[in-house]
Amino acid sequence: MSLFHRLESRLQEDGERYAQKGKRFEGLWRNHLNTSRDLILQGLAKAQSGRAVILGASDGKELPLQALVERLDAVCLVDIDEASMHRARNALPETLRPRCELQVVDLTQGCIRTLLDQAEPVLAVEKGGDVAQALVEVLDSISAEFQPQPWLERWRGSYVVSSMVLSQLLPLPERVLSKACEARLGSTLNDLSHGPLTKARQALALRLLNQHMALLRFLAGSSAVYLGSDVRRELVMNALRPAQAQVLGERCAKALMALDWTRALEQRAPGPLGGGPFTAWATALVGRGVLAPQEERELMDLMVNLAQELEPEVARPLLPCALPELVAEGFSVLDGPHQWRWYLDPVNYFRGGVHGVEAWLLKPVQDQ
Repeated sequence: MSLFHRLESRLQEDGERYAQKGKRFEGLWRNHLNTSRDLILQGLAKAQSGRAVILGASDGKELPLQALVERLDAVCLVDIDEASMHRARNALPETLRPRCELQVVDLTQGCIRTLLDQAEPVLAVEKGGDVAQALVEVLDSISAEFQPQPWLERWRGSYVVSSMVLSQLLPLPERVLSKACEARLGSTLNDLSHGPLTKARQALALRLLNQHMALLRFLAGSSAVYLGSDVRRELVMNALRPAQAQVLGERCAKALMALDWTRALEQRAPGPLGGGPFTAWATALVGRGVLAPQEERELMDLMVNLAQELEPEVARPLLPCALPELVAEGFSVLDGPHQWRWYLDPVNYFRGGVHGVEAWLLKPVQDQ
């Protein structure tokens, strides 16, 4: 099996895990999903189009899909994961399904396939430092320029929705190379990393980001674009030094005592009252059925906010540049930014499982 076909299979498996995670943490995902759906519908009111294209649609969990199909003449779901899109369409009333089209598309316009096709022979023959330099050359050779395709022409002038796509799209070069290295060399990409390789990976990610923004402009035309993305991991705990973790535990315990949480927590999950051990204990409470969803959310917010006050570096960006920089070039802002937190992986919230999200409603600036 080629590396690209392995990637396709893995992406479908990811789609299934994503759906399962959404069911498991339904209470903690609810605000994120409802906020996304509400903002997408608000954008529809300004789009002045009878059609919509949903890029990276997956299983439609973040979409007000039925409302869109009911209000529009046609909706096109776009993703490389066909199985997830079928689940989204099959969830619609049978009478609405004919107005929901599926388009199985690699949103990198073949860049990831080219990357794997070119990397595969390199990994088969090269070793050590030679691999790193050869991979730099492969990465640098991929231009990632946007190219209009026949299916795009049919949907020009649509309301375009890009929800949670960028944070999945941009890590793909690093992810696929890492998996390819494991499959062919038995080592990780980090084992090969050196300065030029890291810069080449980051440069390709930025080119893919610009390619996606060009796609949004092309598809929307004079209509509107909803652009939503998780932009950072809110808390990566290992960025804290031991002394900071100690202080975090003391401040968190004090705050919980002020909220009269301590007695309730001790009854359900006895633990230390402060310091570093308290930090470790508190991070293990979420996602275990010990707390109600609202309590879990309050605990995560408390830990995230206190940790960011102690050490801003606990927040890690997911994109190679800030969204306002992208939005400023080629778009006018109709609304935004809207910002909120997505408790994506509550069990691992201290390892980056809480994401900060931004959403914008945009209109492409027409070339003079």
